[in-house]
This record gives sequence, C-alpha cells and structure tokens, in this order.
Amino acid sequence: MVDEDKEIKTEYAPKGMFPADDEEDSYEIDIDEDLDVWNRGGGYTWGGGTSWWQRSYGGSSMTGMWSTSVYTQDNHAGRMLKNKGHIDSLCKVVDPTVAHTLEFATRHGSGHTDMNRGHIVVDGSLIRLNDNKLDTLAGLAIHEKLHVIHSMPLMTWQREVRPELCKSVGQQELFHSVANIVEDEYIERQLHKTCAGYVHYIEACKEHYFAKSEIDVNQETSEFGDLINTFLMLVRYPSKIDMDRRKRHAPHIRILMSAIKSGIDSREDTKTCIKLVYKYLVAQADKMAKDSGEDTESVMEGLKKKSVDYATDRIEESFGMEGDPDCDIDSKMRKEMIDSLAGDRFRAYKSKYDSDMRESSSVDKVWDEAHKRMIEKLADFSTDFDTISKDLDKKIKDMADSDYYETDIGKLLESKDTNQVDCCKICRKGKACGNSCIRKTYTCSKPPGCACNAN
Repeated sequence: MVDEDKEIKTEYAPKGMFPADDEEDSYEIDIDEDLDVWNRGGGYTWGGGTSWWQRSYGGSSMTGMWSTSVYTQDNHAGRMLKNKGHIDSLCKVVDPTVAHTLEFATRHGSGHTDMNRGHIVVDGSLIRLNDNKLDTLAGLAIHEKLHVIHSMPLMTWQREVRPELCKSVGQQELFHSVANIVEDEYIERQLHKTCAGYVHYIEACKEHYFAKSEIDVNQETSEFGDLINTFLMLVRYPSKIDMDRRKRHAPHIRILMSAIKSGIDSREDTKTCIKLVYKYLVAQADKMAKDSGEDTESVMEGLKKKSVDYATDRIEESFGMEGDPDCDIDSKMRKEMIDSLAGDRFRAYKSKYDSDMRESSSVDKVWDEAHKRMIEKLADFSTDFDTISKDLDKKIKDMADSDYYETDIGKLLESKDTNQVDCCKICRKGKACGNSCIRKTYTCSKPPGCACNAN
C-alpha cells in the first residue's frame, strides 16, 4: 500500500539514456540568454559603447562638433557641403592608402557604391533638413569605405564558386544575401582593429537601421523568409529576436550560432561560414518545399481557369458580350473560339510552368520576392533610402567647384563703422552673389546680400 503523504523523490535520467529528449533540451533557448556569439558591445558593434577616443576627447560626435542647430533653406547646400567634407575626411582616415570618392545619392543617379572605382554613394537625405542624423550618415559612409577596402576579394570568390553552389536564380540571391550579412560584420570588425575611435559611428548607423527600424522582422512572410529574418538579426542585432522567435527557431538558432561563432576570425573563416550557412538554409528550403507538397492537379486546374478567363476577355473585347445585339457571332461560334483560344493559352501556361519547375529550386518556391527585397534593404542599410533633389545636388557641386569657403566672423570682425555691412560669408576664390558664393565666371542674378569678396 502506498503512503500518499510520503514525499516521492524524483530521479532524473542521466544524459544519453534518452537522446531524443536530450536533443530537445539542448536546443531550448532561455529568454535571458545572450544570443550575441561575439560579445561585441554597445549597439552590437565591435568595441561599442564608450571608446578610448570618447573618454579621452569628450566624445567625437559629428553632430556635437560640426553641426549648427538653425538653418534656412538658402544655406542647406553649404551646410551639406561642409558635412560632406568632414565625412570624406573620416573615410580617408579609415585607410588613407585606398582612394575613394564620396557622393550623395540623387534621383536618376547611382544609388549604390561602386567598389571597382572606389566611388561611395550615401543617403544625403538623412541630413537634408538638419544634422540630427549626421553620426548615422558618417557611419554609413565609413561602412561603405570598409567595403571598398576589404570586400573585393570576397566578390571575386563569390563569382568563382557561384556556378558550383547555385543552381537557380533563387539560390544565387540567397547566396548573395548570406554573403552580404556575414561580410558586413567582418568589415566592421576590422574597423575596431584599425580605427577604434570611429566605432561609435557604426553604432549610430546600426541603431538607426536596426534598433529603430520601421521594418518589422515579425511581419507576415513565408516560413523560409521568417528563418532568414532570424539569421539576419542573429548576426546584426540579436536583441530583435523576441521570445516567440527564440521558441520557434530554437534548433535553427543553435546551429546558426555554431556556424558563425568563428566565422569572421579571418577571410578564409568568412568564406567557410558563408558556405555553411548557405547550405544549411538550402537544406531547410528543400525540407519546407517537400512538406508543403504542392498539388500539381490543383495548379493545372488554376491554369485552365486562367486560360478560359483570358480567352473570354479577348473574345468579348473583339466581338462584344454574349447576347449583345451588335455581336457578330452566335453562341456556338463564340464557344468554339473561346475553347480554341483557351486551349492555346493553357498549353503556353503549362509549358512555362514545366520550364520553371525544371529550372527552379526549393529556394525559388519558398522564398517570396517581397521578402527578398526587404532583406536586401536591411542588409544594405537602405530601408528608408532616399535621394536629394537635382537642384540641391547642383548647388552643392557648384559650391565645391567654386572653392566655396564659409567663415563665421561673428564679433571678431564687427566694424565700428555702422555704415559698413557685416559679411556672413567670405568668398576667397569665387565671388559674392547675394548671401552666397558662386564661380567667378558665373553671372550673379541675386540682389546684393551679406556675402563679401575676400579682397
């Protein structure tokens, strides 16, 4: 007889006795577990937080050093030109031996950095109205300079191995996305080694594009797209992985953490990491596609209906609706024409479907186009990418070409002569025109203002 009041001591089976249970337990991820496999620092940047530079010099925020709180529409171009010069200088310090040029993206112009030419293109709209995002823009430009410095060997490697690894367009896009995500972390780690004082610019950039991003990584997408979201956040901003995602993707997270842990220690480690993650994701796509079990019969029925709808619309456009007094064909002829046209259209649809099935892979089937574009934008720091107007771009370039120079003389140059006009700008190589400077060869069309010629 069992004594119900007696405490029963529970004995736990040792690990190995029930492997299936052990495996499940090993994948469980606690809500408080830190998913940052590299222990990076503030904002998930290498050496993030308060750096030696900030401690020694009281902070190197560009917004604090070079920005001005109030601007008018007339001097936005001058302000942006000045900031562009400062950001360009920062990029040169990152590696003076690698040449580059810097440009704000414009409508109908290039929106992407050209690593072959070392031409960096950044989103100048971030500081179009004020300097609140100046540190973010500096981080964006430095990130692109790091690509110019470090990423050409990886691009060459991708071209070499892509034919062997990728059998479809979808697989090529997946390989490219995985490489971009891992490479971004690799190049930012190099900045910590060579130019630690600039790390907080990258931190500001990641804060803007990830921590405060309006892109919701939990938005509705395919099962495969959801898994890629998890990988992206695991590498770039782990705190975006909430508890629901931890539970949903616990086995994947464990495996991906293992794959990336030493994945950016060296260039060769980076290549190995990219291949491991890519092959793992392809395997998951194969499994998801198999589990979804597309019903070919239903697909064919859908194509037939689509063909009939197409044929009916064409006949109605040509001969009018059935029963219309002005219709030139009777019901029998109408049906024969629709059947014939629908049959031709169905054969065309089926041929394309069969061709797509032969050429496509599981990745093509389970990864939707909208999500591909979202991942591309997040990985490229372009979720809210915008351009400056052609007019503003022209003003900035005209100022640069005229050797525009702005001096705030303040009270130092105040004249005791009350009839003398104080200068708001001094034009040293160009000439004064209204409140700004223009090239000497230009004709001034503005009334006299506060700009003065140096002589």
